[in-house]
Amino acid sequence: MTLERYREYETTYIVRPDISDVDADRVIDRVQKAISGHAGKVIAVDHWGKRKLAYEIQRHQKGIYVNWRYAANNMAVAEIERNLRMLEPVLRF
Repeated sequence: MTLERYREYETTYIVRPDISDVDADRVIDRVQKAISGHAGKVIAVDHWGKRKLAYEIQRHQKGIYVNWRYAANNMAVAEIERNLRMLEPVLRF
């Protein structure tokens, strides 16, 4: 399947503000592997930095936002969401 047939998706997730660099890299690697594992292509990764949350999540008032834009099939999206659900540092996606 060619990339022209893939749709462009955007996924934003929020990780805990007290996350270590190793854990942050682990989340990024899992998302990258989910996209590339389904022959997708990353268009852009934007780190929005630490921001105040609209409401408290798991006793955190701030979170680190990361936004991904990628071209992939719907199976890649399902795999990304499955991985983000399993990762403990991820507050929301």
